Amino acid sequence: MALLSRGTRQSDIRRRRAAEDRRVVWLRRAGIAGGILILTGWLGAWFVLTDMDTRTYSWVYEKSLTASANMGYRVQDILVEGRVNADRESLIALLGVGRGDPIFKLNPQAVREALKATDWVREAQVERRLPATIFVRLEERKPLALWKTEKDMRLIDETGAVMNIKDLRAFRALPLVTGEGAPARAPELLALLEAEPSVKSRIDSAHRIEDRRWNLLLKTGAVVKLPENDPGLALRTLALSHEKEQIMDWDIDSIDLRDPGRIIFRTKLGKVQEYKTGLGMAQAL
Repeated sequence: MALLSRGTRQSDIRRRRAAEDRRVVWLRRAGIAGGILILTGWLGAWFVLTDMDTRTYSWVYEKSLTASANMGYRVQDILVEGRVNADRESLIALLGVGRGDPIFKLNPQAVREALKATDWVREAQVERRLPATIFVRLEERKPLALWKTEKDMRLIDETGAVMNIKDLRAFRALPLVTGEGAPARAPELLALLEAEPSVKSRIDSAHRIEDRRWNLLLKTGAVVKLPENDPGLALRTLALSHEKEQIMDWDIDSIDLRDPGRIIFRTKLGKVQEYKTGLGMAQAL
């Protein structure tokens, strides 16, 4: 019995020592892991606070660009489609790369957004065509008319949007519009005038009246008063009338088309004329 008891005690001692050894190993491992985490956190904080992360990334990025360039991926050609009014030098500056630069230096999406933020570009497509070509396709805003305000002259695009263009000398031949609301309604009016070339060729400018209707100033100085509703029909009536009697060449002050089915014109003093149309009586006032 004594021998059994002593053996049992020795077995218990060995089990306790083994358990203690496992705890020691676990504590050592936990300490090492904790130390690694603390060291990693400290290094990460030092990396960020000293801007080493940015500098390291920049170093790797530059080395990668240099390596790709040495492999032949350098810009040799820059192809641009659709450029009419956009400034060439500004466009190249926005690309941020030139001939001989690594082609992977170009960020197509960033350049596309930068181009769309300029005055002339409505939409843009930017591509790297490996190994050595950059391709840019532009969809430019189309100048439609000049809008004269009390303060200055502005350029209007084909949608009626006002453009922030400073030098307007190249656009002096465009139609001139004035008045409140004129830019937004100019595309509609000019489209109607395109359908009536005999009228369009005689127009000097167009004035928007209280953002409701248009007055057209002829090159003769006479004013054509269009109605608020269906100005297209009024222009067709004017074109047919001119085809028969050259009414827009008369020495008159105004042609009033606001009353459907009638043309009323105001003559200059001492030059009263009457004109009959198939739509009714043209009254001289």
